[in-house]
Amino acid sequence: MRRVLRYRPSPAMGVAVLALFIALSAGAAANLPGIGLVNSGDIKDNTIRSKDIRNNTVGTRDVRNFSLLADDFKAGQLPAGPRGPQGLPGATGATGATGATGPPGPVKLVYRKGTSNSIAANTTGGFGTGCPESAPNVVGGGFDVTPPTADFRVVISKPTDGGDPDGIPDDNWEVQIRTGANPATVTTYAICTTASEVEQAPDEL
Repeated sequence: MRRVLRYRPSPAMGVAVLALFIALSAGAAANLPGIGLVNSGDIKDNTIRSKDIRNNTVGTRDVRNFSLLADDFKAGQLPAGPRGPQGLPGATGATGATGATGPPGPVKLVYRKGTSNSIAANTTGGFGTGCPESAPNVVGGGFDVTPPTADFRVVISKPTDGGDPDGIPDDNWEVQIRTGANPATVTTYAICTTASEVEQAPDEL
């Protein structure tokens, strides 16, 4: 033991030990919170979390331009942009195919009773019943004779134009009869329709 203590370390040995001590001290200081400097190479990827960053410290200089997306913002934070211009119309012939024609709708028929008029014995008389404005076109008609008797004959029972300039018998139903030895009272009737148009077919030969 005395032999060991007899020898002192050389100056070179002292310098080496001091350098080693400084190196170890620097490494230990780097691992202490708030002491030393930390570079990006000292941090493992994907280890920094939100709680490790002080609030309200990240600014625009820390965010790469044009890197944020709409999903990065809370709903309602981004204002809507101006409305864009109207798109160009589709090419000719690009419209959808025309659907099949549906069945015709129901046609309303209106039954109208005309006035009752007396015809003297052995006399020809006629009366017409016009259609109302709600159903302006006549499609049929008839008559009634009172008192019931067979002593008469029908002269006319047909649609007539009623003085309209269109020339189409579409407004009235006219009845004319020839009485016999007794007078009779004739009542005319018309069957009218709401159809917008009634055509007169060509006469049969």
